[in-house]
Amino acid sequence: MRDRTLQEIIVAAIRPFHTRRAFAKALGLSESHVGRIANGKVTTTDLDTCLILTRFSDATAAEVLRAAGHHTFLALIEKHFGPGHARVPVELAPDEAHCLMQLRQLPKYERDAVEAVVDCFASRKHRGASSGRTRPAGRSGHGP
Repeated sequence: MRDRTLQEIIVAAIRPFHTRRAFAKALGLSESHVGRIANGKVTTTDLDTCLILTRFSDATAAEVLRAAGHHTFLALIEKHFGPGHARVPVELAPDEAHCLMQLRQLPKYERDAVEAVVDCFASRKHRGASSGRTRPAGRSGHGP
């Protein structure tokens, strides 16, 4: 079986996010850089991006580094840590996994709305504009 290209790895990694924009944002990369890799216009990237991509793809660090042409660095890692590195898992709590699964099932415009709300709350937290409440007072008006 042949090695996957960086383009093939990133295209597969984008699928669960539905958009390049959402994927790029989750990785902390520019959407244009992700797009150039996904379009095959860029066939390599820096080591940091390779390791970040490993966390958000089904590829091992070795596979991503090989695909990005970092053979010397990969050889050095395998010399010190051994070959066949396992994928770096993204640890999610059960409630986080449930939220992510629900979010992925929403249409794009609804995901964008949820993202805007989360961004709003996150920016309020960083500015210190919290209401002081840590949990909702109740669910009145939201069903039985």
